[in-house]
Amino acid sequence: MSQGKIKIPNNKKLIYQLMDLRYEVMSSGDLKIHHSEKGHDDYPDALALACWATKDGEGYSPTLA
Repeated sequence: MSQGKIKIPNNKKLIYQLMDLRYEVMSSGDLKIHHSEKGHDDYPDALALACWATKDGEGYSPTLA
């Protein structure tokens, strides 16, 4: 997204859920991404998986909670 390679469709649920995402940097330096307490992340997860499916190369495996 930061590289401008993804065009976000005008889907209210997707946009709302993307805006609701929170992140924190763990002591290991890893980035933890999650939704608010009463939020959902089904649409962002689907977007991430769709992007992953188009990624070239092997050995890449997203971790979704």
